[in-house]
Amino acid sequence: MDVDIWLAPLSQSRAVLAGCIAVLCPSEVERASRYATAELRSRFAFSRGALRHILSCYTDEPPSALKFDSGPYGKPLLRHSACCFNVSHSGLLMACAVSQKPVGVDIEPMREIPLMLAIASKHFAVGEYKRLVTLPAVYRTRGFFECWTRKEALIKATGLGLSQGLDRFEVTFGPGVLPKLVQINDLSDDCEHWELHSFDLAEDHCGAIAVRARNIRLRFAQLGTDKIAGPAVELQNLHGPKSELLAKAGVEGQKTKAYSSADSLLPKVIEPGR
Repeated sequence: MDVDIWLAPLSQSRAVLAGCIAVLCPSEVERASRYATAELRSRFAFSRGALRHILSCYTDEPPSALKFDSGPYGKPLLRHSACCFNVSHSGLLMACAVSQKPVGVDIEPMREIPLMLAIASKHFAVGEYKRLVTLPAVYRTRGFFECWTRKEALIKATGLGLSQGLDRFEVTFGPGVLPKLVQINDLSDDCEHWELHSFDLAEDHCGAIAVRARNIRLRFAQLGTDKIAGPAVELQNLHGPKSELLAKAGVEGQKTKAYSSADSLLPKVIEPGR
């Protein structure tokens, strides 16, 4: 079974942002407008609009017509569709995983964290903490984020979120160790039903996905923002709250420095089929 991972920088041109705002529903526009800064408003608007454009590739609906529901613990679901998806942000980058089975994705920039071992002691399973402290110091930060992203991906895939408890299951990590779910508690589930995969975006970023399926194949795709900002999308076609949101986003009409930096994080990609 294929799992598609779509990647895109969060900082985009004004034309691309306009194309994303154009497909948002009123509640999404209102939510974007509530963010305190122009950067946060534009990143939310792009992320939601990009998600709609991505999911429309798997349905017969245009991006603006898609409807969403929420699971019991708040996980977004695509209404009247078997298509499963999940989204993660790293600060500069957005990742969206799409599958026919429950899926979760997490991407993180690897950086030094004060009290890293204390955090691991509180939130990791006992076996994970023991494994982390025995890693060579030069690998420990990477090991922490390998474990963290794999755990985040799993709780996002189950839809239980933090209510599941990060210490209630155990994943593998470390040099030369394949990602795997080795123990899971408090769920009417089994480790053998799940696959974990990791992927690197750059030397200082790592990502992971969890899928309730076996024998999956990852396919990476870079979002074609040229289509979002194509000739059919004109800035003057935005009116009312959408026009106001675009004005408040404060995005320049060219690629920003952050956009160029995020571009360098993207792996070599292949365009997924529908």
